[in-house]
Amino acid sequence: MDIAVLGASGFIGSAMTEHLRGSGHDVLALTRSDGDLTAGPPDLRGARVVYNFAADMGGVAYFHTHDFWPALSNGRITANVLQACVEQGVERVFMASSACAYPIHLQRRRPAHRLEESELESGVPDQMYGREKLLLTRLAERAPLDARVGILHTIYGDPFPRGQRTKFPTDIAAKMLAARDSGTVEIWGDGLQERSYLWIDDAVAKIAAIMDDDDNPGPTNVGYQGSISVQHVAELCADIVGIRPTYTYTDAKPSGVRARDCSNAAFWGRYGRMEPTDYRSGFAQLIERLEAA
Repeated sequence: MDIAVLGASGFIGSAMTEHLRGSGHDVLALTRSDGDLTAGPPDLRGARVVYNFAADMGGVAYFHTHDFWPALSNGRITANVLQACVEQGVERVFMASSACAYPIHLQRRRPAHRLEESELESGVPDQMYGREKLLLTRLAERAPLDARVGILHTIYGDPFPRGQRTKFPTDIAAKMLAARDSGTVEIWGDGLQERSYLWIDDAVAKIAAIMDDDDNPGPTNVGYQGSISVQHVAELCADIVGIRPTYTYTDAKPSGVRARDCSNAAFWGRYGRMEPTDYRSGFAQLIERLEAA
């Protein structure tokens, strides 16, 4: 066994595990049933390379409702995974960070600012979740092994709604399918919030490029360059489903930062351009997955 994947039953972890096994690697897939990563360092059983996707994760509703415990849990996971990698002789580890680690002041206005890796410490991150992810980034840089950090922007393709933990792409696609009967779709906020979304297969390919690099590239964005409004996504999904729903808007639910985009300048400069899945193709596949689930 040469590779271990932590969080292998999760959305991104399972996709990464499938990719690695398909590439001929012997992969140890570790899930929650193999141990609580908040309780202590995991047994990596001689792995040479580790991918860590284990996290207390959710969507905007989850992190606006819960502030203290997710940050504490994720901090413990980060510390325990890095400790295990150092003590058990792991040569290279991938640590999943988040675009929430970027300064909140860069995300308060439209049009969306393209966040660049050099801006990580130019202000206060988005929420406690973002502060922990910034700490993860800095701990990885100081770890006595090759610890690589991917700054994940919203990765989509998950066909399973998870309550408060559901992220916007899955939520809006599920709402649109339900609107075939109800005729209405509720949008949190005014619909003008901007984000960029990276299809899961493209995310796996980018993470693989970062890990296959002979040298550590430093913290690197893993995202789609080109933001789109929440309203635009909703209308795109409606067109794919073939309906024209009535939209309602609420300020009673959290809607997150005003605008966020991903700069791929550093990634492209190092690895070349990877042709991403466009939004229409990606959301069409997501809707197909939801209907089949």
